[in-house]
Amino acid sequence: MTDSYDDCWMCEKCQYYSEQPEHLRTDVGLNKAIERNKVLKVNLMIKSIMNGLIDNVCDTNECCIVATTESQGHGKAWEKDIQKRCFGMTDEELCSYKQIDPHDIRSEHNRYEQCKGRNVSIKTTGSDTIDCADIDRFLGSDNLDMVCIQYNQKEGNIKEAYKTIFFSVDELLKILKDDVGGLEDYKNKIKEYVVIVKGSPKGATTKDLSIDKRQYETDYFKIHAMPSQKRVQAQIKITKIKLKLKSYQEFGGGELFDSKYTKQIRSRKRNRHAKSI
Repeated sequence: MTDSYDDCWMCEKCQYYSEQPEHLRTDVGLNKAIERNKVLKVNLMIKSIMNGLIDNVCDTNECCIVATTESQGHGKAWEKDIQKRCFGMTDEELCSYKQIDPHDIRSEHNRYEQCKGRNVSIKTTGSDTIDCADIDRFLGSDNLDMVCIQYNQKEGNIKEAYKTIFFSVDELLKILKDDVGGLEDYKNKIKEYVVIVKGSPKGATTKDLSIDKRQYETDYFKIHAMPSQKRVQAQIKITKIKLKLKSYQEFGGGELFDSKYTKQIRSRKRNRHAKSI
């Protein structure tokens, strides 16, 4: 991702800034593409300024990237930055992904020597907890590594990465299997709990449910039940897995192995409703 509006392209297919995309380099109507790109860039700049979400340079004079318009816009922007800067994914590869895809980087697109050929999930968190996928899907993960950015919310609507962690989800699930006495029986119990959460009445909290989720939790693997959304997510406690996983590695903010990604992002603090416990 480039550092200024003047040197980057707004890809009409991908809808984010990048260096000149492959599919425009070979476009016979390149002149039209150039003019269209100028309009797209101007429109985005105006929209960004009106929303107060981005300046080209942050208050600290370090390069910033832009939060997208999604509810987890900071996470999506950092995800795309890592996909391109660290894993070298092309615009064409990125355009093949959908919002509901289970992996942020599929094994066939992972050419990073340190984890080549493995699926990758990219997460962000402002705490010690990683919110993962729906718990059924997470427990069925295979050939999966996780990258998580830990960040602080700073003044001036800036989020700044202070640590990047990497670990194998396969190893985590293997340890969980031993701790709960086998994953198959555990999965069946979790499915029963998910059915109860999805069938809960309007306004219910986890305290109103007939099953206490804590009996299925460990010190490092937690369950985030949201009866109002009829959803149950897996959660991971970072400080706990750090002591358990041989694959666990830490890097500085804006760093992953021998690569760098953008450390700061222009993004407001999230306004969250109170969570069920």
